[in-house]
Order: sequence, then structure tokens, then C-alpha cells
Amino acid sequence: MQQGRKNLLVRTERLLVQAALDHAEGNQLRAAAFLGISRNKLRTRMVQMGLLRPRRRGPAAPKNYPTPTMVEATFRFSETASGGRLTNA
Repeated sequence: MQQGRKNLLVRTERLLVQAALDHAEGNQLRAAAFLGISRNKLRTRMVQMGLLRPRRRGPAAPKNYPTPTMVEATFRFSETASGGRLTNA
């Protein structure tokens, strides 16, 4: 009997989360507000329910990752020569 109650709770919670997300048009912050929980708690529940993949916490960008100034040096914006497209410098 206890297992049946747990399944009912899990199914009900999943339906509530899905309904809140539908009502909020996929906006997690609004859906969490409808449910009266934080966005982080909603995301945790969504991961547990299989509605959301967990975020990958990979390594930081490499130190030689191009900075905006490096990109500007490689490409220049030329409205007159290319009609507003990026061209190779």
C-alpha cells in the first residue's frame, strides 16, 4: 500500500510540474513561482523526473580562447566592401 501512495505522489508531482511549465510557456522561473518553489528546486525536480538533463560542468575555457580584441584583429567589419558582412582581414 505504501508503494502505491509513493507512485501516486510521484505521478501527481510530475503532472503539476508539467502543467506549470505549460502554463508558463516553458519559462522555468514563472513555473516555479506558480508552484511556490525556487527555480533551482524546480530544475532539481525536473532532472529527477527526467524532464531536464543535468547541466554539464565542464572545464573553463582555455586560456588561449579568443578574446573580443583577438577576434576583431582577425575579422573586420566592412559595410562598404562586403555589404555589411564579416570579411577576413
